[in-house]
Amino acid sequence: MVGGQEGRPREQLAALYEIGRALNSTLEPDEVLDLILGMTLDLFSADAGSIMLLHEGLLRIHRARGLPPEVVEKTVVPLGQGIAGWVALTGEMLLLNGRIDDPRFRNLVRRDDEISSSLCTPLRSRQGVIGVMMVRRAGSTPFSRSQLDFFASVADQAALALENARLFRSEQERSWQLAREQQKFQAIFRDMADGVLVIDPSDRIAHLNASARRLLDRAGEISGLCLAELLPRFPLELVRETLKTQSEPFEADVTLQSGSGNSVLRVTATSLGPCPVEPEGLVLLLHDVTERVRVERMKSEFLSAVSHELKTPLTTVSGFLELMLNREYDRPRQEQYLSISLAEAQRLQRLIEDLLTLSRLESGQFHLQPGPVRLDRVAAGVLSGFSERYPGFSFKLEVLGEIPEVQGDGDLLAQVLLNLLSNSVKYSPDGGEVRVLVRAENQSVRVSVEDQGIGIPRDKIPFVFDRFFRVDNSLTRSTGGTGLGLANARYIVEGHGGTIWGESPGEKGSRFTFVLPCERKEPQESEA
Repeated sequence: MVGGQEGRPREQLAALYEIGRALNSTLEPDEVLDLILGMTLDLFSADAGSIMLLHEGLLRIHRARGLPPEVVEKTVVPLGQGIAGWVALTGEMLLLNGRIDDPRFRNLVRRDDEISSSLCTPLRSRQGVIGVMMVRRAGSTPFSRSQLDFFASVADQAALALENARLFRSEQERSWQLAREQQKFQAIFRDMADGVLVIDPSDRIAHLNASARRLLDRAGEISGLCLAELLPRFPLELVRETLKTQSEPFEADVTLQSGSGNSVLRVTATSLGPCPVEPEGLVLLLHDVTERVRVERMKSEFLSAVSHELKTPLTTVSGFLELMLNREYDRPRQEQYLSISLAEAQRLQRLIEDLLTLSRLESGQFHLQPGPVRLDRVAAGVLSGFSERYPGFSFKLEVLGEIPEVQGDGDLLAQVLLNLLSNSVKYSPDGGEVRVLVRAENQSVRVSVEDQGIGIPRDKIPFVFDRFFRVDNSLTRSTGGTGLGLANARYIVEGHGGTIWGESPGEKGSRFTFVLPCERKEPQESEA
């Protein structure tokens, strides 16, 4: 032990060695503080001691022995005040004996316990003073000047160990943070809806996520394959040349062909290396834009169809009116031209009404006027008009069982049947039978419209109720139309809480069905 004995440098060196070896046994800051204080009190035969650390201009006790817990908890010393504050501010060490009454120390804490001698020294790191270490003893043996010098050496050793522990903790927390960020990144990479491909400098797949595998429709091993095998139409050379000179991502749409049908991917490429330089690799973000491209194409076709549909009746009406203004015709010829003009004007009016109806249905601005409706009677009324207008067809209505009433808008439900029957007539160029079947089911009424027309390709059935959609074939191109009838029918049926779907059972013919809910009245038992 050093306490009270002077001039023994070998013992001091041995003590410093033991302190250093002990402090090197742990890199936990709290354990370092405990070891420092415990070994220092033993080494200097001190009765009490504390280690105060500096944070934002305030010293707080982080470890203490021989001090009351309430003193440890409430002691907060501003920089420059008291003995500890003065040492932290000036960086000087102190040997104090007896009661202290020194003008250098402001706001000294008066203590009732006996203090015969104390040592106080700053804890220094590369950044400056980080705290203060103090020990004290009671009794008749004070500390000496040589002990103060040795105490400073112990404090330097302690500050170095504490700084190493802090650096270790900081690096550990940084490592934990990096691990957490990596986990977050891996979770995002794994679960994001868009596909991600990481391409190495040799144009091979280094990493990919599950969405990329799904979008590329590849079940086997993909890592290590050349990008050209997966995206043969992607302009990889152009991408690399472009990213050498600009930092903006490169975007291109790529069409993929597969057994389940063509799909369109929006591929966004960015460089892994700093730009503008030779990219170290590429990151490709794959986003499925198949539906968007399809809708855009449908809109374009719709505009073309609407232009044609509007232009044709207008041209006819305009031509006949111009003839009647510039020439004299007999009464039968005038009636013929006026009848044709009226029919074309009515055709134009129906087209405009379809457009307005679709707009109101999509925006939710149409208002149902519900009431009790018998769908078998609605079907009979609609069919009567078709039988007169299309004599080349055989229209049949089949009603199975007693049809209960549904709550609905009769005019809108009649429009649904009108649209379905018009669709059947339009796509049945050879005429034939069109059958409407109405039957009651559990808490609902089912209505089906069947024809013997050209049918619908199986892969097109999911889209027939989309607005603007028309099956692309020679008949649809010759008959015209805008693809709004079935879309309007879907909005009306769904607005009534029902469902509608289409089928093409065989090589010929189509069947469209909608089901509406109803409330059946339970039969009342007759009184005996």
